[in-house]
Amino acid sequence: MSSLEQSIYKTLAFFDIFEYPLSLMELHKWLWCDDNVKTHCNASLSEIQTIADAMPQISKKNGFYFLLGKEKNIATRQQRYLIAEKKFKKRALVLRLLCLMPQVKMLGICNSLAFSNAREESDIDIFIITEKNKIYTARLFTAGLLSLFRLRPNKNKTKNTLCLSFFADSEHLNMEKLQCLPNDIYLKYWVTQIFPMYDAKNYFQSFIEANVWIKKFLPNWLPKHPVYRRRIELSGLEKFMKKILSLFSFESFYKKIQLKILSPELKKMQNKDTRVIISDSILKLYPLDRREKYFKEWENRCLTSSK
Repeated sequence: MSSLEQSIYKTLAFFDIFEYPLSLMELHKWLWCDDNVKTHCNASLSEIQTIADAMPQISKKNGFYFLLGKEKNIATRQQRYLIAEKKFKKRALVLRLLCLMPQVKMLGICNSLAFSNAREESDIDIFIITEKNKIYTARLFTAGLLSLFRLRPNKNKTKNTLCLSFFADSEHLNMEKLQCLPNDIYLKYWVTQIFPMYDAKNYFQSFIEANVWIKKFLPNWLPKHPVYRRRIELSGLEKFMKKILSLFSFESFYKKIQLKILSPELKKMQNKDTRVIISDSILKLYPLDRREKYFKEWENRCLTSSK
């Protein structure tokens, strides 16, 4: 295969892991480029379409491209889109309340719901940017709110719960050092798919600028900007309430409390690798990090294409 054919296949192979066929626009936007092969990265939509239409390893139907034999994923994507819509509506009020919590400067949806590929049983993964040195304040209030409504995921319940597993303060937004592999493809796509619902003072733009390194691999990536019905904009009264709550920011005390009640599993894993990170600037609490698993699945699909 040519370098462009390889990139097209690798892109579709990654999204095939999640049973997610791509439109031509999405295939262009998320076109994967290996760091050592750059000659084809500026391919136009028409070039990608011409090449993809001619590749025997790829099929096309109803405007979607997918790996050969994966036609059923079109219906899966459409069904999961409807499930995602229900999840957004069901938790709209709670998501708004989370934005009222002190030191929450940007609230974004991440993982499967970010690109409307949610399963019925899935939770809602949230990424929060906080003010500098206020990460434990933000987590205490947001986690406390969800605990009050019994909306935090546990072993017996994940459906429509909200997972607060990733916080970063405003001066530590570069995700490059959080890669678990030399070629951590999942993290790169994860960054590009964050869906910012609430953004107090353009913190999401700072996040984009801090992660410009991803353009080496995804040169056509453009950040998401949610439509009006998905944006959370606080009213004057809500902004006032947020300021009042921010007066109760006792960071060192909140840190001490949370580290004391941290689960034994997280304590055992903290800062040993990039799965669980606990610091004053980043809280990443994913003990069941699946990035290596996804990489192997992607690699296996790519190897299949070369046989």
